[in-house]
Amino acid sequence: PVCGKTTCSSRTTYNGYEMRCCTTCHFVFCVQRDFPSSIYNDLYAADTNYVGRLRMAHNVAAGLRITRDLGWFRRLALKWLRKLPAERAILDVGCSSGIFLHVVQEAGWRVRGVEPAQTAADHAKILGIDVYCGYLEGFAEQEEQKFGVVTCFEVLEHVPDPVAMLRTILSLL
Repeated sequence: PVCGKTTCSSRTTYNGYEMRCCTTCHFVFCVQRDFPSSIYNDLYAADTNYVGRLRMAHNVAAGLRITRDLGWFRRLALKWLRKLPAERAILDVGCSSGIFLHVVQEAGWRVRGVEPAQTAADHAKILGIDVYCGYLEGFAEQEEQKFGVVTCFEVLEHVPDPVAMLRTILSLL
């Protein structure tokens, strides 16, 4: 779905979803990528990683520190962000329960999130995160603010057209 070629190999199953790999550009993606936003809560309700992130949001709201629980790629992003001047605006696409944005906000950044799953968006709002519940395209249509950084963790492999999503992200930078 990235380079336009159609030759793919079966890769693995992850969280119950079949993953494929493009033999040309090596992009790994979920076979089923087009879900209406109305079923996101049901889709993720059985995902242990997702449920764990919701639980982490409750822990953060209770005052517990969770930086070590963010996952290696989010911790790496935090390390990179700490090298940049704070007080900039960051958008996290697919922000889930807002844990990453909460940590970034504590470091002085102005944060926004986009999340299609209502339950996760509600958890992020409990943490004080400004979240648009829906898809990035809808957010971009009504958003005038530009962002210094846009993050997108574990999202591109799930969208029908990752290149279009990246173009939308670019328009928000």
